[in-house]
Amino acid sequence: MKRWLYYIVSICTCCVSTIGNAQVCQTYGNIITAVTTDPLTGFQVIQWKDPAALNASAIKYIVYEYLGGAYCTQEITRVPITQHTYTDPVVPVSQKKYTIAIDIGTAYPEPITHEHGPAFIYECNYDACNYALQLKWNAYVGWAQSPEYRVYASEDGGANWSLKGTLSSTEFVIANLPDNVNYGVYVEAVNADDTNVRSISNTRWVMTATQKRPAYIDLTSIDYRNEESLLGFSLDLTADPAFQYIVQRAPSGTADFEQRGQFADKTQTSFRDTDVSTVFDYRLLAVNACNLPVRTSNVLNNIILSMEQEGSNVQLEWTASNIPGATYEIACVSPAVGTLATGIVATSVILPIPDMMAYPSLELCYRITAGNGAVSSSATACINYLPEIYMPDAVNPYSTVQHPTTLRRRNQFGPVINIHPSTYSYQLEIYSRNGTLVARMNKSLTDDPLEKSWNGTHKNGDIVREDIYTYSLKVTFVSGKTVSKTGTVTVIAEE
Repeated sequence: MKRWLYYIVSICTCCVSTIGNAQVCQTYGNIITAVTTDPLTGFQVIQWKDPAALNASAIKYIVYEYLGGAYCTQEITRVPITQHTYTDPVVPVSQKKYTIAIDIGTAYPEPITHEHGPAFIYECNYDACNYALQLKWNAYVGWAQSPEYRVYASEDGGANWSLKGTLSSTEFVIANLPDNVNYGVYVEAVNADDTNVRSISNTRWVMTATQKRPAYIDLTSIDYRNEESLLGFSLDLTADPAFQYIVQRAPSGTADFEQRGQFADKTQTSFRDTDVSTVFDYRLLAVNACNLPVRTSNVLNNIILSMEQEGSNVQLEWTASNIPGATYEIACVSPAVGTLATGIVATSVILPIPDMMAYPSLELCYRITAGNGAVSSSATACINYLPEIYMPDAVNPYSTVQHPTTLRRRNQFGPVINIHPSTYSYQLEIYSRNGTLVARMNKSLTDDPLEKSWNGTHKNGDIVREDIYTYSLKVTFVSGKTVSKTGTVTVIAEE
């Protein structure tokens, strides 16, 4: 922005006496409008106007530097009575104040103003740890009321200036300065009685830190399994190698972050956190040589999945992901069916159990993945599937008609279990009405269940007579679970 200089009016007269080179006076008015600083040269510019009643004997205006005390002054120059501005050709090293008198051709000037001095930045300290600029300046002197101060800064050598703050005090901190730039700053004082009247301070320049901070640190994924969280992240490879990176976690939904690891290699893309038995929020910090954070990543949490069988269905429930706008993908890992559903927004679902006949395992496993940019995957949750056991209610020793689905003939009585035959064994016993053992069938894990069925005959091979028989079944699964079942079966001896 362009900086314009504005000035106000004040009038005074005084009685001056000379002691050596110093003048002593008593003021009773002001004619100085403002003292400001030329931003190009650093010289201070005094502007004033004629007093209400200019002495007819006035010859020149006298510009004094005010030295303090009982209005002690040092003459700087005299200018024609038609001139109302003067530029002091000495760049000040501290706040400098000025007064004006009128030369009336006598030993003593007639009127003299109150002193005026612009704001002067006397402290400009760059805090390299916090990337901040701490400013202090002298207050503007001379206006009737305390002014408002506006702090401006430039990152491009003074081509453009932006407002950083407006305040009434004389201290200010500019935070989050950019890296490796020549940073300029000045203070503008605004007259409370006329906001069009302003004064500019000196300009100060500092060189900011040369260590390039990471422009980004992103947590991209969490893969949770075996009570461990494998974090994936992306780091700015152009950042200065002096920065350290800290992995933190907190119980989900809290701000109680604690450090879980630290590393300096910005090419590292993963971190494994152990002892993860519940849901945690994770984040990554980049810290500078002062061990102060300069960049914080997004927060990502792990997902915990639970499941249970409900008959021929499975119910899945999981903890919510904190990825904004996340949707969930459900995959059946065992049996290896793959993705079952996508775009899920709820955190629970009931699904039919897949066909287990082709898989030599009772383990039923699922996994949930949340995604929307970042990705968070649950651990694989598993249960041992407990299938339903169906027992026919009749057997015909003479019939060879085959069931189209089970492939079991009508002369084969035994359990129908829709799982791979290598995942279970059983013992089937048949008893007559009076409790006599008629037959015993034992199926091992390697046996075909069709070959270990009762065909309606005695142990000696003779066909039993038509009647109602009692059976006792004990099935043992490879998971270690057993299921016992009893009932009746009717023998229909029709050729």
